Amino acid sequence: MQDAINNPLKIIHQENGKVKYVGKNATVVLNKENKVITTWATSKEGWKGGKK
Repeated sequence: MQDAINNPLKIIHQENGKVKYVGKNATVVLNKENKVITTWATSKEGWKGGKK
């Protein structure tokens, strides 16, 4: 999650001040107060704990 915010591949501004950060391993959506609304992994490395 943190890498998606710090090193995004793409930043998408959405309605109501939301911002979507698309990273290498995860996507994160923050509200206008920079609080996480939702997040999801986009690869195995994005899952907490990584590969099994």
